[in-house]
Amino acid sequence: MSERTDKALNSFTTHDQDANADSDMKASLPQKKPLQSGNTVPPADFSSMTPEIQIGLLRHELQETRDKYILLYDYAPNGYVTLDSSGVILEINLTLCAWLGIEKRELKGVDFTPFIAPDFQNKFEKHLEAVFAGKIKQQCEIRLKKKNGSFIPVSFESIAMRDSRGFLSQCHCTVTDITHLHKQIEIDRIQKTVSEISGQAILVVDKNLLITQWNNAAQDMFGWTEAEIAGAQASSRIRTKILEPLINNEMMKSLTETGDWTGDVACQRKDGTKFKTRVVICVIWDNTGSFGGLVAVFGQPVPPLENAGSHGEAVNMESLIQERTRDLAHTNQLLRQELNIHKQAALAARESEGKNRDLVDNIKLGIFRCTPGLRGRFIEVNKALEEISGYSRDELLNICVGDLITSSGEFKPFQNEITITDWKITHELNLKRKDGLMVTVAVTIVAIRFESGITHYFDAILEDITERKQAQLQIQQSLQRLQKTIKEIIEAMAYIGEVRDPYTAGHQRRVAQLSLDIGKAMGLSDEQYEGLMMAAFVHDIGKILVPADILSKPGKLTKPEIDMLRDHTRIGYEILKTIEFPWPIAKIVLQHHERIDGSGYPLGLAGNQIILEARILAVADVVEAMSSHRPYRPALGTDKALEEIQQGRGTIYDSQVVDTCLKVFHEQGFSLN
Repeated sequence: MSERTDKALNSFTTHDQDANADSDMKASLPQKKPLQSGNTVPPADFSSMTPEIQIGLLRHELQETRDKYILLYDYAPNGYVTLDSSGVILEINLTLCAWLGIEKRELKGVDFTPFIAPDFQNKFEKHLEAVFAGKIKQQCEIRLKKKNGSFIPVSFESIAMRDSRGFLSQCHCTVTDITHLHKQIEIDRIQKTVSEISGQAILVVDKNLLITQWNNAAQDMFGWTEAEIAGAQASSRIRTKILEPLINNEMMKSLTETGDWTGDVACQRKDGTKFKTRVVICVIWDNTGSFGGLVAVFGQPVPPLENAGSHGEAVNMESLIQERTRDLAHTNQLLRQELNIHKQAALAARESEGKNRDLVDNIKLGIFRCTPGLRGRFIEVNKALEEISGYSRDELLNICVGDLITSSGEFKPFQNEITITDWKITHELNLKRKDGLMVTVAVTIVAIRFESGITHYFDAILEDITERKQAQLQIQQSLQRLQKTIKEIIEAMAYIGEVRDPYTAGHQRRVAQLSLDIGKAMGLSDEQYEGLMMAAFVHDIGKILVPADILSKPGKLTKPEIDMLRDHTRIGYEILKTIEFPWPIAKIVLQHHERIDGSGYPLGLAGNQIILEARILAVADVVEAMSSHRPYRPALGTDKALEEIQQGRGTIYDSQVVDTCLKVFHEQGFSLN
């Protein structure tokens, strides 16, 4: 008897458990305080619940998880759409529907091409052709056409997906609104044009007081070239000479209160000469509300007023002052116009960031962006991640992702080597909270690449699944206990049948032994194998309602007695069908006396109408019965039994089952003893 058969049979009585110069100026710059950012629910006590309630709770939890992902999908900052190879919409999220101004129910099954601006439809068609031609992942910039006729510039990134046959049948597309990028490009273009043709000197510095913009007019006014003053390599002494006059108490108070300042300053040229000019200064705030730099626009230098040496010069003094006043007013107007360009850009960026921030923070799944590499750092996080990790936003932005999320297996999270083919992966990892507790999380990581193909950063969605994993473990343990109980019930039923019919004591167990070895040799699935084992042990359970004198009668049975005996298959079916087994046990028992040519009983089924497990059980039942003693005859022996099934091969008994049974006896040395 095989090792697998031994383990299967033993499971009825045993149950296995599986168990420098710039620093002073920086210190005086205006600052904004960073924004500061629950309760864990103990796992349910499943051990005291019935299996039905446990399964119901698990289904409810799975539904809640599904709802969370649907919410994340529908209200994500980006648009998502799934297209087939013809460009027909299979699925679309609410964000993209809102951009188009069309209800979601109106878009499913509709061609996506009409929602592309006419000038970009040819480009979009080539984009899809490339994706389904095997280039897998493609990106392009197009314009979508809204319902109201307006257009929206978007980045369209598609990745093809294979179906069960291996064909590229559909693609998942991520649609990113790049309106702000186009606005910024246009603003930069206008700013550059205005800067170069207006004749006004313009100076822009970043948060580290490094000069990032120095136009030709500024070079003419101060005498230093852009190469001498721009970037980190420029002399801090030179930058100090230029910037120091711009930072004084009056200016700082205005910048702190209103964000800009206008006034006259004394400046110095490269050659040492000094002059006065009117300047307008504005603070640039970044998307987090922190100091991001300064922009200063200078008016024309004001020539010094010489002392009047004559009566005529004194007479002209008043007119000269009036003229200078008019010049200053005109200069103020020009400077304000140019500063408005920078303010509009900053305002647009902050509005966009605010909308995205509200959306991301209201989602109960942890969302973050980080730099690539095993020591990548958090770039942005949402409130849910703070609650899951126990760290504040500021603390998260100062640690590496690897310090928080770990893996004990081969999978290395957030590594820079994620390939194009698996640019999006989901994995279960361990997360170490600030309080030291370990929680299990499901993390979906998306590698964000641009046309260069280089990974710029990772976006990730994280869900705390600790409670779900604990619930699954408890459910699994409960199912194992239920399975053990079912096996014990089956064993008890088999014992009842054998006690009542002592002549067939051990028959069902020996039939089970042979059936399991045949099933193993035929390569049955685990589910089929388990069901065959259970059915074999109780295949004659219906005989408990057959009179004992018929079961033990030594002589030939009459036709009514034969009919009563044959009725044991139907009786067994009626008994077993009331129990909701995970296997078709009742059906196997009902059909184990059916024959391939239709000559069997009780339904006269033929061929493949008889399920495979019943065909195996039929052969094993005949072999064991003929090999054993009965009240009405002595044992005929194994050789006679094997000769019987060989003669009935293909007509009475299934050919493959017969061949396998012979192989089990002749090649594997099986014995019914």
